[in-house]
Amino acid sequence: MTIGYQLRKIRQFLNLTQSQMCAGIISESFYSKVEHDKSDLSFDKLLAILKAHNISLYDFFEAFDEENLPKVKLRKQIYTAFNNPNINQLKRIKKSLNKRDTIEILKINLMLAALNRQVYEIPEEIQKEIMSNA
Repeated sequence: MTIGYQLRKIRQFLNLTQSQMCAGIISESFYSKVEHDKSDLSFDKLLAILKAHNISLYDFFEAFDEENLPKVKLRKQIYTAFNNPNINQLKRIKKSLNKRDTIEILKINLMLAALNRQVYEIPEEIQKEIMSNA
């Protein structure tokens, strides 16, 4: 999700044209570039546009939180299982992941190796760092 995408969603929800949405705060052509992620909007201009349409910051950014919430919950589960140390829970979490979750799978594999004391193939300095967090 991007600022431009969220602005477009809100504009369409309010049934406004790009000209109406930019409310004379920025040019319509610049606003179009923002919606298409070709230009960045300053925070001051974003606030002004939101204020012109009575849109709260909370309402605007809530979609960003909802998009990232599943990843945050997953990371919390992974680190909780590692810190407790719950090997079976880490294995269950790993089994539930998609192939797209490569970073999380790698983290879990490293955590499992550390908990099973099988980190001998990892460089010594990284072994020490992993073991100090175990």
